[in-house]
Amino acid sequence: MIATGIALKEILNALCQIIERPVVEIRILGRSERVRIEARGTSLFATGNNFLIVGDVCRRVITTNLDPAMERPELRQFKFDPLEMVLANRGKYIAAALTICRAYFVAGRPNKAKRLASFEGWSDTVRSALIWVGKEDPVKSMENARAEDPERVELSYMLEAWAGIIGIGSGSRLKLSTVLSKGLNMTREYNGEALEPTYPEFYAALLAIAFKSTGKRGQQPDATILGNYLRRFKGRVIDGKPFMNLPNEKRGGEWCNRTLQWGGLLKY
Repeated sequence: MIATGIALKEILNALCQIIERPVVEIRILGRSERVRIEARGTSLFATGNNFLIVGDVCRRVITTNLDPAMERPELRQFKFDPLEMVLANRGKYIAAALTICRAYFVAGRPNKAKRLASFEGWSDTVRSALIWVGKEDPVKSMENARAEDPERVELSYMLEAWAGIIGIGSGSRLKLSTVLSKGLNMTREYNGEALEPTYPEFYAALLAIAFKSTGKRGQQPDATILGNYLRRFKGRVIDGKPFMNLPNEKRGGEWCNRTLQWGGLLKY
């Protein structure tokens, strides 16, 4: 499971680079040799049921749903073959797409959508032209992907649990051993009752991190597991809060949960 997770992460990182960067370095299949290729204008397409988009891929992908509104879509009958229709009239479809963009340019490109970082050209031309002719903003689908991103949900849960138990701000910074001691502490309300987590939400968040790291259910995290997790998401802002690592001359590095002011300035 761990190896599979690592491989998946490498694949996602490669997809992010290919989609966004004009030049990427890839390894030739079956060889150790790496080559630089121009990936300018590269688009990747994928189909599937209930796709789940994770992490940095969310801001690089737009999605669409095809809902046949029927229980057995495989039995649906069409009066024509959409693929054959497009191939037979390929030139007309390309001309129509270019005409929309050209008309938008001739009109002076009014009401351009707010630029999407790393995809400014596409945002100014294709996206803005579609909105101009009355179509939905394709970037809206990114918000749905972001809301359903399990990585973001997990981090949000951890930030909230941390804030509720440890606190927010540099004054509440602690070493990871102290954080774990608090988060994994067990108590019983009455004598003779079973031990229960003192802070159930924080306890659950810590166990979720350990499971994701080791693949073992019920595994309790140590400072290495928690430290790797926090370093991976250091500075990523969720609901106005990021994790930060602050140096301490006497006790080494300590972690805290901060809030942000406008402009991304850290609020102490």
